[in-house]
Amino acid sequence: MRVVFDANILCADFHLEGNDFRVFFEGMPRVGIQIYIPKVVVDEITNKYWQKLARIVKESLGVCQKWQKATGTPTLSPISFESANVEACKYKKYLLKTFDVAKATILPYPNTSHEVISQRAIEHRKPFKENGAGYRDTLIWESILSLFNDDNSQVYFVTNNSKDFGEGPKVHHDLLQDLDRLKIKNENVRIFKTLKDLNQELIIPNLEHLEEMIKKFSNNEVPEFSLQTWIENDLWEILEKEGFGWSIVGLEEIDVVCEVEAIDDIYSTEINDIRKLPSGNLLLVVIAKVAVALYVMAEREDFYCNEDVREFFGYNPSHEDVMEEYTSVDQIVSFSLIIEKESYKVISSKIDQLTYYSFAELQKDEQIKKTQQTRHFYDSRFIKNLMTLYTEQYDCSVEDILSALTEAKSINEFAQKMEVLSKREQVAKTIIKQFKDPNARMMYTEARLIFGLPPFKLEK
Repeated sequence: MRVVFDANILCADFHLEGNDFRVFFEGMPRVGIQIYIPKVVVDEITNKYWQKLARIVKESLGVCQKWQKATGTPTLSPISFESANVEACKYKKYLLKTFDVAKATILPYPNTSHEVISQRAIEHRKPFKENGAGYRDTLIWESILSLFNDDNSQVYFVTNNSKDFGEGPKVHHDLLQDLDRLKIKNENVRIFKTLKDLNQELIIPNLEHLEEMIKKFSNNEVPEFSLQTWIENDLWEILEKEGFGWSIVGLEEIDVVCEVEAIDDIYSTEINDIRKLPSGNLLLVVIAKVAVALYVMAEREDFYCNEDVREFFGYNPSHEDVMEEYTSVDQIVSFSLIIEKESYKVISSKIDQLTYYSFAELQKDEQIKKTQQTRHFYDSRFIKNLMTLYTEQYDCSVEDILSALTEAKSINEFAQKMEVLSKREQVAKTIIKQFKDPNARMMYTEARLIFGLPPFKLEK
């Protein structure tokens, strides 16, 4: 199983220490993954890292100039382009060492002739763009094709460049022609847009699912860790550090200052999954519905020049040169945490998705979800059998059956509810007896799972 990374995936986490790379590096030996990194990718990501540092140096020099202009006192920047060069060299060594530890193979620049690449550019064949750009992407593609010289097994290519390589899972039509020419099966090169997507398909299913730990964390039975406390104290800092404030208020960074200040309220939290990594550390996948407190500031010039800024602050500006607003925005935040196995300290965290909802819309959304679940409920063959059983044999309405199924915590409680609803004796004993049959138990399990509820258990 071979995995190739594009530079854009590595640039999203330069030091490869975020949740997705931690899960990938820990899980890859278990599923037999071999990493391949084209040399052109190594060079590109190193250059991107230097560019990032260079931008910081420029910003620092700009601040020094502003300071001198405001105070008349010259000051020197603590960082320089020379220090950026030194750090870029250190980074390349770090990167190569990380790949070496992961036993990754660095693919050399391909031997494809300039004539072949030039002809591809002239014909505007992907990964070349209409404007002629795409030389490095073509080298990456040629590196991938070189993997099939001696081995025809599948290659997973992780890239978010869907315009030039393809939307996935198959590559772009132009690239499929290359595969056909080389007699490589189309499905033998598969695209994943994110490392998270690849992990979800290849790594996560092979990690132990910890149902009991979900219960413990959900019920606050882990003294060393509180999800509620972590959200209150740490989530807002991550949102601020990673610059999510602008997307939350729907404004551009160039137009306003936006700071995430706190989590105002926590409406609900749900732990969707907990997996045990090979190291013993825990991967938690969480959805939280929260109110995010923000501070937004804009200068009058930006107010008059930008319609979105005027809409945010209202169309009647104050007479001050600077406008300020403190606001709270409801968000659904999907995030994951990696927690150390013994201390239960958070090692790393990642915001997977932010979605705006007002609390009223949350309630509306839950109603829509329930309607969709009910539709799936009736479409199930098992459920039709279950409904027939209770509506005909026990003379109960569909609404009563749904209510009992979703409210009961165990099959015993459900049986008691049905005995009360049917107004017949011995119904509870009959249902519990039926539940012991595997086919009947499957009907109940599917019914509960459709509504996102755990399967019934038989109480002793």
